[in-house]
Amino acid sequence: MAWENVICSKCKEEYRIQMYGPYKTREWKIANWSGICDTCKEKEVAEMVKQNKSGKSPELTGSDKQIAWAINIREKFKESYDHCDYSYCVNHFAKYLKNYYKSFLSISKLEKKMEKLKETMDEKKLKELMDIAADNFFEIPSAHEWIENRQVNIEKLVGKTMAEIFTSIQTPATNFEKDIQADVEAEAVMEPSDPVSTTIADIKLNDDKIIISFLEKNNDFKKIIKNYNFRWDSPWKKQLSFMTENPEDRMAEIGHTLLAAGFCIRILNPEIRKKIITENFILEHTRWISVLSNKPTHFYIQWAYEDNMYSEAKKITGSRYDKPGVIIPMEHMDEILDFAKIYEFKFSPAAETLLKKTKANKKAALILKSENLKTKEKQLPESNSDIPVLEVPKKIEVDDELKD
Repeated sequence: MAWENVICSKCKEEYRIQMYGPYKTREWKIANWSGICDTCKEKEVAEMVKQNKSGKSPELTGSDKQIAWAINIREKFKESYDHCDYSYCVNHFAKYLKNYYKSFLSISKLEKKMEKLKETMDEKKLKELMDIAADNFFEIPSAHEWIENRQVNIEKLVGKTMAEIFTSIQTPATNFEKDIQADVEAEAVMEPSDPVSTTIADIKLNDDKIIISFLEKNNDFKKIIKNYNFRWDSPWKKQLSFMTENPEDRMAEIGHTLLAAGFCIRILNPEIRKKIITENFILEHTRWISVLSNKPTHFYIQWAYEDNMYSEAKKITGSRYDKPGVIIPMEHMDEILDFAKIYEFKFSPAAETLLKKTKANKKAALILKSENLKTKEKQLPESNSDIPVLEVPKKIEVDDELKD
């Protein structure tokens, strides 16, 4: 870093600045300098502030320097809009619109809604909406908004404004639905008497997953739901399978646990809320015997992380570790049945099918009584007396031709 003299591109006066880089780089920068001095800069800012109040363009709010910068950014956006890509704008419009409807429509209804919009919104209507959106966009009064969006492309910003205008003129029924939604969500909240946090854990069932949204970093909350096999997948999710059994019981169980730990929860289903209040739900069974898809002739024993059954499962004949459980060949069915009975393991549907198959195989097997089986001795062939026996020489000498 060094102090260098440069020439102002406006007033042509010399002024000093700090410049970085090697000597040759600084030399090139000085020769090609196009910056302006502080005095000219202040004059330009003052001119732009005056221009801002002239009424020729929507007035911006902010500090003088913010306004000057935002005016330049706005002018660049206007130039970009003259060459704006129509299809990109429409794509961004559809994306923002889809996110809007997703908040209160199911997946099937959302798809139907988007298909209907494609039929009703032709190119003429979309271009008309696009121009209105652009006019609205260029009337944004906040200088800091222009500054924050300076690196976003114009198509995305106009598409977003198109969606905001379109959704603002929805039917009263939609607005009514949103009001009702707010009321329903409010009455679905359950709070402990002494909450440890005011953040609400929103518990929902989505296809084959239980989803929990909790907009706060809290280690106690994290520890609880991880113990119930929830994994962070933006937000927290628990995969449902034969092992989780009734999804409503799983939602009631995690909801009840969170409430007991002092967390507020929201569950829309009134039946599940009733289960929590009355504690009328079945706890999750974590000891299972199943079948792995890549090993269809083996039983697979698994358990919860904190419930270590490894040493007991390994006592079964033929067992071997297959993370995170133990795998056992089907022929040791009797030992597996005894193990399941002693330690209260449940069988998955696939394991039940393999049990029936193993029993059928065992029934069909040919059984021979041991007393009827005689050991057959192996007989070695007799030696052949016709083979001549060579005499061992008493004296062994090396032939003269072979000597060194």
